[in-house]
Amino acid sequence: MKFFKTGLAVLALALLAACSSPAKNGQESQSSKTYPAPTINLKTTLFKSQNGKTKLQFTISDNAKFTLRDRDAADKVLVSGTGTGKQQTINGGLKQGILTLEAKAHGKTTTKTLTVVDSAGSSTRILPVNEMGLGPNDAYGLRITNVTHQLDSTGQALVTKGTLRKNLSVQITVEYANYSQTAAFLPTPGQFTITGPFLAPATVPANQVGTTKIEPGGYASTTFWAVFGNAGVVVGAGMHLQLAYQGPGMSEPLLYQATTK
Repeated sequence: MKFFKTGLAVLALALLAACSSPAKNGQESQSSKTYPAPTINLKTTLFKSQNGKTKLQFTISDNAKFTLRDRDAADKVLVSGTGTGKQQTINGGLKQGILTLEAKAHGKTTTKTLTVVDSAGSSTRILPVNEMGLGPNDAYGLRITNVTHQLDSTGQALVTKGTLRKNLSVQITVEYANYSQTAAFLPTPGQFTITGPFLAPATVPANQVGTTKIEPGGYASTTFWAVFGNAGVVVGAGMHLQLAYQGPGMSEPLLYQATTK
């Protein structure tokens, strides 16, 4: 992912000095609990880049300190500044990715997760790991972030229970966002069709961890599993999978490809 450059347009940042009066009669000064959390207002959490450049616009509470980080680059700080209570604009060299915008004031923190996608669309119909696919009218999106044959403790418990089969199962983690869909959004295992080598079909149990139904502006993740019971299918590192997601309002599924870790 390309990062924001130091030569970007400089934000106009206003700092107001706050005067604190000493406590009187042994009473403590007003605590941070009396202040509301800082606000981050955006028209949408989905942004589209043009020719590798992205224009981000947001409004942050006056005097709140903000930081914009690149989640896909180990939370690298792209820019930081101070909110003005008015709309601020950042123009940066970013083509696509997931960003975290954090505002802090009076010991309280507010965070928003932003998605940047290429306005030209994906260069391929089948999306790779970590690339966001969008639903109808860009109302929601999801991306595959991890596919592994090494099951976590929940997956191991499902093996013990008999839901999954040892050495024949994979674990999938998906991140998802609701940009404008009125109904709360949660992708479920039953909406996925998964195939392995030689188009061997997998069974996708209903079990999942992470079942938050998110409202517009929300971002979350969920994990579920797939079982390959067909003879001759070896489950391990380097196994190539195709995943098709048939979400709300879709006439055609979103297609993804991944290689197991």
